[in-house]
Amino acid sequence: MTPADASRHDRVLLSLAKAKVTTALTVLSLVACSREMPSQSIEQGCEPFRDLALDEMSPHDRETLSNASSDFCAILAGAPPPHARPSPDFTPPPNSGTQLYLGQGYRITAMRDYRFVGGTAVGVVGPVLRLDAGIASPEPIEVSQVRMVGVPPTR
Repeated sequence: MTPADASRHDRVLLSLAKAKVTTALTVLSLVACSREMPSQSIEQGCEPFRDLALDEMSPHDRETLSNASSDFCAILAGAPPPHARPSPDFTPPPNSGTQLYLGQGYRITAMRDYRFVGGTAVGVVGPVLRLDAGIASPEPIEVSQVRMVGVPPTR
């Protein structure tokens, strides 16, 4: 075998190894995404705006914050938001269960993603609420309760 043939052979083996690793990661991600991730129940206390003086706000702003709070708590509990609707323009990242919802005066993302930390699969889950500039000034404000959770091993 000539050096040129050996080099070509090594490149082919490297390409095959990369393809196998990519396939394995894709399969692992698909299996992990199909499984339930832990959630927090609403009974465990979900009050993202607990310390705000809501009675000093306009009725419209109170309603916006009330709906946003309900959606935030629902996503935290692993349920779909009752007020916001799925964004028609949102495309989730590959191998992700993340969804974007649009409410009146806010948008809320239900994070549901899988990553690797230290070579171990973890779930990244939770709500990310963004209050629009109409209710938050001078710029939009984000509130989140995203966390990493262990993913049980597949069998």
